[in-house]
Amino acid sequence: MIYQTTSFNNQLKDIFKRYPKSRREISNDIAQLPQDGDVPYAGFGRSFVYKHESGLAEYRLSASKGIRIVYMKGDHHIILITVYTHHDDIRESEVINRIRNGIKDINTDNIYHYS
Repeated sequence: MIYQTTSFNNQLKDIFKRYPKSRREISNDIAQLPQDGDVPYAGFGRSFVYKHESGLAEYRLSASKGIRIVYMKGDHHIILITVYTHHDDIRESEVINRIRNGIKDINTDNIYHYS
């Protein structure tokens, strides 16, 4: 079961606006999480937070230049925390703040099924 936070949903809408041709590709990629090659995000305990890198073929962007999806992985569920592109020029400290705030904010009021 895949869930998303409100902030993830808002960030994803922004990415869909900037990369409309990749909407299906990104959605399929999310639906297939977790994937081989996803790496634990350092600094979050027992590695329950992972980063997935994905290319955007329609824009000729490789995985190293495409989007990043950060998610929490439980035994029977995944919670999508934050998403951004390589071109967003977001500092590592900002990504860590997004992750921490996303984890703190997880509750029944702002988490819902990814569709």
